[in-house]
Amino acid sequence: MIKKLRMKLIIASMMSLLAVLLIIEGIAGALNYNRIVAETDQTLEILEENNGKFPDVPPPEKPSEKKKEGRMSSELRYCLTVKGKCSQQIQERLPELILLMR
Repeated sequence: MIKKLRMKLIIASMMSLLAVLLIIEGIAGALNYNRIVAETDQTLEILEENNGKFPDVPPPEKPSEKKKEGRMSSELRYCLTVKGKCSQQIQERLPELILLMR
C-alpha cells in the first residue's frame, strides 16, 4: 500500500513538474516569437521606405587614442593594490608605466 502511494506521489510530482516546465517554455517561446516578429516588421519597414535597399549607415566611431592613454592595465592595478604580488617585469617597468598614465 505504501509503495503504491509512493509511486502515485512520484508520478503526480513528475506530472506537475512537467506542466510547470511546459508553461515556462511556452511563455519563453511566445515572447521570443513576438520579439522576432517585431524585429522582422521593423526591418521590412526600413526596406519599404528605401525601395528595397538598406540605407547607408556610417561605421561606428573608433575610440580615440587619447582615451587609451589614461587607462591603467589590469596587471598594474593589481600590482598597486596588492603589494609584492607583481611579476618581476612589472616591478621593473613600474616607474615607466606610472609616467605613461599621466
